Amino acid sequence: MGLRHANNLQRLGVKKIGVVRQRNRRLHKAVDLSRFTVYSDIKEAIRSGYDAAVICNPTSHHIDTALMIADAGIHMYIEKPLSHSLAGIDILSKCIRSESSPLVATVGCQFRFHPNLEDIRAWMTDKSIGRIIHICVDTGEFLPSWHPWEDYRKSYASRKDLGGGVVLTLIHEIDYLHWLFGPVRPISAVGGTSGKLELDVEDHATTFMTTSGGTPVVMHLDYLQQPPCRKMKIVGTKGTIAWDYHKNRACEYVDGDLKRNSLLPPEWERNDMFMASMQDFLECVITGKTPKISIEDGIETLRIALSIREWINGHSACATDIVDG
Repeated sequence: MGLRHANNLQRLGVKKIGVVRQRNRRLHKAVDLSRFTVYSDIKEAIRSGYDAAVICNPTSHHIDTALMIADAGIHMYIEKPLSHSLAGIDILSKCIRSESSPLVATVGCQFRFHPNLEDIRAWMTDKSIGRIIHICVDTGEFLPSWHPWEDYRKSYASRKDLGGGVVLTLIHEIDYLHWLFGPVRPISAVGGTSGKLELDVEDHATTFMTTSGGTPVVMHLDYLQQPPCRKMKIVGTKGTIAWDYHKNRACEYVDGDLKRNSLLPPEWERNDMFMASMQDFLECVITGKTPKISIEDGIETLRIALSIREWINGHSACATDIVDG
């Protein structure tokens, strides 16, 4: 992810880019690091006079790093999820919102920049599908296929000590549900570790939520599906909206007939979302405006994700008690 952001920043015209490589691991592809200033110590990088920082180390280290960055008065783009716990969150929020030197901060939930989801958000303003009565999300992908060049069991997504687990790693779904439908509140969740992937974190989770208006939401996440799946269906009293990420398409049906289509052009690629997210951040650093994804948004989605994990862990504990009893 660090390499992606560094390349994107260069494509966006940023001239001075430094990267911190504390472990100096072998990169998965040939990279000309001479394009960047390479540091082995983050404190040295902070002292070098940068305006903004991109934090994309393992999840469990985000807040400690962000606090160092904030203390130096540097704007920040923090990769999702914001953290693996709420420890230090309030302190970071106060540093960012300081009246004397407020900082621009955003969280890398780039699906808010997906053209299909942007169209869906616009479609819902005219309420053509009527009152929404049900929302369903199904997202899954086989974890060993994510980064075939490395042992998936050593990645941050797989390890409890690094803030892994499917709920935090696939927090995009929580974020865009929060963005599209207003606050969502989990009321129950089940899931856990299937054993198939030899992980110490949950690899599947099914959550039951409600919007502030009482609309039921079912969200399923997993590390297991082959082929991958990322879909959403919104059912209303007059019609339905369906999105399929892997088909690059969203459709709106009213009274059984196709009313509107959102189709991505052939040249669209996943990195376009990362580019749009980073461009929004850079523009806000220049203008002082609030990013499309604020730090408060990141905190709210993190709270929801941690609540879901509490449900899952509680359910697992109850199930163990029953078996043991």
